[in-house]
Amino acid sequence: MQTEPQDLDVIIRRTREVVIDVVMAHELATGSPAGRLLWVRVGQSPPEDPPTVQRHTVRGVDGRETDVFARVADGRILLVEDKAVGGHFQRGQVESYELECLHDIKGKTWTCLVAPQSFIDANAGDARKFSAAVSLEDLADVLVAAASSDLSMSTELAAGYRHQAELLRECAATPSASENWNELVQAFGDSYRQLARELAGDWVVPGRFRSTSNRIVTFKTWNELARPAHKLELGLVDVYILKGWTMAGLTARLSTLDSEEQPPAGWFVSMAGRTPALRHELPPIADIGEFEDARPILIAAVECLAELRAWFDTIGSRVLALSPEAAIGNLIETAARLAEETGRSELAGSLLELNLREGPQL
Repeated sequence: MQTEPQDLDVIIRRTREVVIDVVMAHELATGSPAGRLLWVRVGQSPPEDPPTVQRHTVRGVDGRETDVFARVADGRILLVEDKAVGGHFQRGQVESYELECLHDIKGKTWTCLVAPQSFIDANAGDARKFSAAVSLEDLADVLVAAASSDLSMSTELAAGYRHQAELLRECAATPSASENWNELVQAFGDSYRQLARELAGDWVVPGRFRSTSNRIVTFKTWNELARPAHKLELGLVDVYILKGWTMAGLTARLSTLDSEEQPPAGWFVSMAGRTPALRHELPPIADIGEFEDARPILIAAVECLAELRAWFDTIGSRVLALSPEAAIGNLIETAARLAEETGRSELAGSLLELNLREGPQL
């Protein structure tokens, strides 16, 4: 089975999230200043003895995965969710953590979001639903401060703290692979961007090319609803449809449109990885260094995207703004918040559980 190539930014983000997982598990297990900070931020005193720490455990309430799980001998539990730059919450993920706490009748479970400060700021509403949100930058600072101020600390331990802090800061930085740029490939990308501007303006502009391994060209997201990508080697232009759509739901919604409201000719519904997309097929490009040879295909890619973008501006953004599943989920979440605010916690828990059980897992 052929695996589609992945955008380098996605690979970097996923790699960084693994690094954060490992570092957080280590800091909690060793009781380092960074590990103790997590307990303090959720309003708990750090454990005197190291907790039992596991990665990628399954939560009992709905079977979802926790990045880092820590249990203290006195029964206290800390659930850590890690995010890197470019990450996002899956549908129902935040509410799943809330529900796990609600189902702990002993009240000994806390949740902590660990992410770059930029992610916490951009997702402030969801971040507040955790017991605490701790930035990677704060964790790095506390490790460096400990290594610098504790004169009794061994040289090896201080070096280890500084190394962990450096890893965390790298994970908090915006991904950049400029050191891997290939000049020929970069020139190809610059020419592609210029061509796109000439043909369609700034609203259909491909992102940067980085290296000879770059085989997916990403474009600006359209109204937070659709994310286009040109998969050069595969000969595919995929426009990922966001906002909680499933392939079945997207197909059904488009089938209700009149013929004059349908997407432009050549576009059809398909799965792009795990996300439904509108897809257009073009000849593949084997050598992304030869721009003039690829020009006719690139022109076709930009023109078909421009045509679809015009459809989105007039019809698509209206009919695809919110999937039926997401709309229902939003109503259930609103009802759960109202139930919680009026002291009906049991009803709130039942509503959240219903939403998690019925909602699509994206």
